[in-house]
Amino acid sequence: MPVRVWCLCLVLIAGAACEKAPTSPAGSTSVTVPSLVSPANGAIVPNGDQPLTLTVRNGVVTDAGATVSYTFEVATDSAFTSIVQTKDAPQMPGQTSVQLDPLTPGRDYYWHARTKGDDTAGVFSAPIK
Repeated sequence: MPVRVWCLCLVLIAGAACEKAPTSPAGSTSVTVPSLVSPANGAIVPNGDQPLTLTVRNGVVTDAGATVSYTFEVATDSAFTSIVQTKDAPQMPGQTSVQLDPLTPGRDYYWHARTKGDDTAGVFSAPIK
């Protein structure tokens, strides 16, 4: 009988996020989609390496004085109908990270992120599994 190894498997399921993506027209600030940086595409993360840190390359925000933050979502499905964690983080220089709460092992998870500049919440990046 095979031995099952409990891990989180992260595999790119869609094209890389477009850094020039349009944003919600409701806000007064223009923002672009952040690029997902880590865990790396296809990374297998052992359960013992939790808590996991998600990192994005910052999006572009047109208003230099805007308060910028990022929303990270983790779900058990690619349509994000079963979100298990949502984390917000203020922008850091160059890249922004957030540490997740421990995830249940033995499941697949999908994550994506979006940029928020003042009153404009951008669109989410393409998800990674």
